[in-house]
Amino acid sequence: MKINVINQTKKRQWNYFRRYLKPVLTRTQEVLDLPMDIECSVILMDDVGIQELNRDYRSKDSVTDVISFAANEGEILETTNLSELGDIFINMEAMMRQAEEYQHSLKREFCFLFAHGLLHCLGFDHQDKSSEDVMLQTQKEILDGVAQRRKTTLKK
Repeated sequence: MKINVINQTKKRQWNYFRRYLKPVLTRTQEVLDLPMDIECSVILMDDVGIQELNRDYRSKDSVTDVISFAANEGEILETTNLSELGDIFINMEAMMRQAEEYQHSLKREFCFLFAHGLLHCLGFDHQDKSSEDVMLQTQKEILDGVAQRRKTTLKK
């Protein structure tokens, strides 16, 4: 298992989040019963960088939270020789906003975005209700084993 991390932002504090990648990848391998010889790249981006990527490669001139480029585009999950999964671009600014919006910890939101990107590289998608349900359930199973959802409690 190898995860290449490239921080394209100007903020070094994002390097701290590297520690969450291996547990998410390991849990994904367990949940999906994947071979251990998996490699992927994670590129940490900001709003400007990911908008350019989204515009140039997906023809969507907007900011997004995560973009994945599968190494074996179009191949399905049951591929027996999984090695290089692809590249996962995570927008760290969107991660911060979404963690606040959904009342998740930064860890949970980062792990969610990485798991989401991994699943796209493995052939999962959410183009229709059925495939979306499968992807969401799989993400939940992965994340519940790595980064529990923060439960908010009301103070009296």
